[in-house]
Amino acid sequence: PVQDQIKVSIPTALKELSPESGKVDKVVFLLKKGYTHFEISEELGLAMPEISLIETIKLERNRRM
Repeated sequence: PVQDQIKVSIPTALKELSPESGKVDKVVFLLKKGYTHFEISEELGLAMPEISLIETIKLERNRRM
């Protein structure tokens, strides 16, 4: 069954983070919130390969710990 889902805008979601949060923290946070690489790329002005690299390095490291 399809569940109703409300997706907040990325700028609204980022308000949950500290204003001092860096690019990597923002990308990891947004990926965990379910945003796509494309959405993150458009909002933060990052290249898709950069987002993929951050995902691979940060999220895989967290899974191994």
